[in-house]
Amino acid sequence: PFTLNCHAWRHAKSSLRRFRVSFAGSQNGETRRLIHRAAVKLQDAGFTDLAVRFVVEDEARAKLAKEPASVLGAWFGDDVRSFDDLLLKSYFCLVLPGDVSDLAMRFFHALSAGCVPVIVGGPSTTVPLPFAEFVNYSRFARFAHVGDVSDAEQLLNSLQVEVDPTDSDPGHMEELLSEISG
Repeated sequence: PFTLNCHAWRHAKSSLRRFRVSFAGSQNGETRRLIHRAAVKLQDAGFTDLAVRFVVEDEARAKLAKEPASVLGAWFGDDVRSFDDLLLKSYFCLVLPGDVSDLAMRFFHALSAGCVPVIVGGPSTTVPLPFAEFVNYSRFARFAHVGDVSDAEQLLNSLQVEVDPTDSDPGHMEELLSEISG
């Protein structure tokens, strides 16, 4: 459970965000496989602020669901004991195709943590957002499409060098987010 009250956006600048990009979850679907391969390649090349991890086997998925503190702590350090901790320490949060309810939850969870959601479509996947004719999501979220590993690498690289999204006026971000929070 989380609320979209923009509190995290007001305090985003003062919080310690040590990850540029984050995602933790299962590797179901082609888009997630592409992002996973690109992330491993970049992490092997020394990108230490890329917090992107996937579970593949059913046993690992079950452990992440049952014991997120131990799994996330082992992956990202002792100060990351929950998905909230991970999002609060990240500038950009990947929202990848998977389960439809998971997609919506990840999108709003990222927003509630003051993390810019990056909605990624894949080779055969588009991501429709509700009320798109009324809400200009591009004002507070990023959108990308990956068709192959090269596209995924390019996306992750571009997020590594994008200007810090918390440098913008938090009051302005709050105004933009009020479009969807009511």
